[in-house]
This record gives sequence, structure tokens and C-alpha cells, in this order.
Amino acid sequence: MESNEYYENDLVILAKITKAVHKSSSLDEIYDVALDAVLERLNVNMMAIYLVDEEKPQA
Repeated sequence: MESNEYYENDLVILAKITKAVHKSSSLDEIYDVALDAVLERLNVNMMAIYLVDEEKPQA
């Protein structure tokens, strides 16, 4: 894959995530779009988002 094509694909993912941020009313919807786009881009079949509650001392 050429360098320009690589970056163009990254920009497509960024555009999808940006659109989801502006369109969605919940974080779950944004997470779904972001995970799907990154999973496809990285060509992997599993990924996780690790959320941290800053109010609690444990992870």
C-alpha cells in the first residue's frame, strides 16, 4: 500500500469518527463507530476500550 493511500484511509476513519461524534447522542454509539473503523483499519477481529473512573483509586 502506498504511503498516500495509507494516510487517505486514516483520514476516512477520522471522518467517520468525527461524524459519529457530531451525530450521536450517546458515547456508546461513538465507541461503536470508532471501534468498527479501527478494527477494519488494523485488520484485527478484537479490540477493547478501557474506561477509567478518576474518582476511584482502583482501575
